[in-house]
Amino acid sequence: MTAAECPINPETTSPLQQLRNALFSRLDELDRAFLIVDDIDSFSTAECLLLERELSLLSAQGLKVLMTSRIRYVKTVPVNTFCDSCSGSESSYLDIYWKCSHCQGTGVKSDIVHTLCRRCKETRKPCGRCGHTENFVEPYTQVELRLDDKTLSLGQFISRDLELEHGDLGLQSTKEPKPPRSKLGRSLSDVPNKEAIEQLQERISQQADGNIALALLRLGNLHKLQTAEAALSPLADVLPSNIVAFFHAGIDNIKRQPAAERDLGLKVIAAVARCDFLAGIPYEVVHRVIRKSPKTLRTHLPARIQSAPAVPTTTRTETEDLVALSHLTHHSLEEMLYAARGFLVTGGSSRQPLRAYCEAFYTYVQEDYNEALAESRSHLDFGGVNPEELGGSGGGQERGRGTLADGKGGRNSGGTSLRGLAGRCRRTHIHREIVC
Repeated sequence: MTAAECPINPETTSPLQQLRNALFSRLDELDRAFLIVDDIDSFSTAECLLLERELSLLSAQGLKVLMTSRIRYVKTVPVNTFCDSCSGSESSYLDIYWKCSHCQGTGVKSDIVHTLCRRCKETRKPCGRCGHTENFVEPYTQVELRLDDKTLSLGQFISRDLELEHGDLGLQSTKEPKPPRSKLGRSLSDVPNKEAIEQLQERISQQADGNIALALLRLGNLHKLQTAEAALSPLADVLPSNIVAFFHAGIDNIKRQPAAERDLGLKVIAAVARCDFLAGIPYEVVHRVIRKSPKTLRTHLPARIQSAPAVPTTTRTETEDLVALSHLTHHSLEEMLYAARGFLVTGGSSRQPLRAYCEAFYTYVQEDYNEALAESRSHLDFGGVNPEELGGSGGGQERGRGTLADGKGGRNSGGTSLRGLAGRCRRTHIHREIVC
């Protein structure tokens, strides 16, 4: 019996069950169905638990789900997977791959079943054992991907946005209809300004740090300008008001967490301002500094972060370092990353350094744009921490309170938030034609 054939009594069925049954019925009618859940970090813990339960049920009915998040999803230690059809010099670790289902069905051990990368599958490379080309399938139900310049072209995205807003700039970014050139578009297209477009693309890309939401906010500011000179003027030493509003909204999400998670999230974010942005602050140092903070029970966390040791897909040497430490440190590290709601990332070395997910957010924290973070930082005690334990980063300089470009103090500024694509996405039964 399919979900659509299950008896439904509207008088005794809850609204949630009625919605679930309606979705099940619709999925039974479709050959393929996709759902994108963007910015899951903005949901509360309870909402995440409910959403993941419902998505699990829908996934069993054939729904393909893509979720984006800045929070690193915790997963088991990955198996190093390579393409068996690529030459040694071309082969690299694979996040997405296909294995020969014919060989798997005949009892061949999984670790020696022929594996293909996307390019080799699309060129119909045969299985080295059975010679088939049609029986390759993805052998997993979910996969975590890092969304950055390696998996999506942020430069192409910026070019397209510029041309759809300011007209044909000669970037050949899209075949979509373009508007007449704006005043800024005409200025950028002048012969003396030919290099201006490339400089703008590079600047926005660097400012965005691989994050689409930040790129959109920077582009939004650029669209208000009218000349190439204004667009290429030296950067102000303050964060734009829309970037500050974006970060404010994220911190507000942290503040809405249960008290223990809220306190942990704010303190661990505040701690990163103590060190250099790139070097970060070692996990063990953060753990000691805030060890007296209330701990969040793991049973309160969504299922996706209650699994085995967290090890990101990385190089072999870095993976070996992380595997060696994963069973000792991953619990508290998970709690810190989750409580910070994706605003922190961890490096792939044995030091487990924590740092801000982008330099703009590091500036936001260090220059006290947010009152709650500034207060949390004032309660951190780094006494007894040897400077050498900070990885030679020395420590962030204490600078004055930041002010916005409109002259208002950062912590008093309002603004609306923007839900953007996050740093990572998890793909559950996702079809290869989905592009994020």
